[in-house]
Amino acid sequence: MNRLNNSDKKKDIKDKSSDLERAESIHKEKLQALGVMSASLAHEINNPLNYSLLGIELLKREGREMLAPEFDSVLADVEDGLLRIRNIVQDLKVYSRKAPEGEEKEEVFLVSDVVAASIRLVSASAQDIQINTTLNTPYRVKGDPSSIIQVILNLLNNAVDSILKKGATQPGKIDIIGKQAGPWYEIEVVDNGEGVTGEMIRKMFTPFFTTKGTKSGTGLGMSICKEIIEKHGGQIDVDSSVGAWTSVTFSLPLATEN
Repeated sequence: MNRLNNSDKKKDIKDKSSDLERAESIHKEKLQALGVMSASLAHEINNPLNYSLLGIELLKREGREMLAPEFDSVLADVEDGLLRIRNIVQDLKVYSRKAPEGEEKEEVFLVSDVVAASIRLVSASAQDIQINTTLNTPYRVKGDPSSIIQVILNLLNNAVDSILKKGATQPGKIDIIGKQAGPWYEIEVVDNGEGVTGEMIRKMFTPFFTTKGTKSGTGLGMSICKEIIEKHGGQIDVDSSVGAWTSVTFSLPLATEN
């Protein structure tokens, strides 16, 4: 009887492992598809965007006499909007350059660049939330920038969700803090959202665990973040206070040229 039970347990463990592998494979395929779509979208937007910016420049240079002075501020606003779109397109192009599985790129890049790109990509869902950055000096780290954008973007999305679920008891705020720690650069993302319990923190990196409900989350975001950071040789940790804040800190190897 015990042999049958042990056999059933082994089969159950094997089935769960297969389910996990399938779910992670599907999730990664979706991310790869998103990368392809982002690259295509960036390409399609670039041409009309460049034409529009050239048109604005021509109006500023040649059409000044034809426009009333009050249109100067309108032109400035239009140009600012187009430049913001161009930055987002560039961010999508970086995000879409993710290497195939098992062929991760290693580049030297500025922490401030990937943080700025991540903030721009999350800005639509965080319109009423203040995002502050304190990165000290512009440190360079080693790794795959598109993967690190994926990590920061996931943490920012989680922070936004937590703040929105908490409600408007106080203005929403996210702080991104960076500092050197020996041969590592530590990045901390802190929000003033609803927080999580110690039990949730212990389960947070377990695949399929989610606090968002099955309709809103796959439960793979944090486990994939952990996988990415560990592939870079770093580590990721979570701390929180229920009803007050959550802090996620991860580390990346510093480039020797800093």
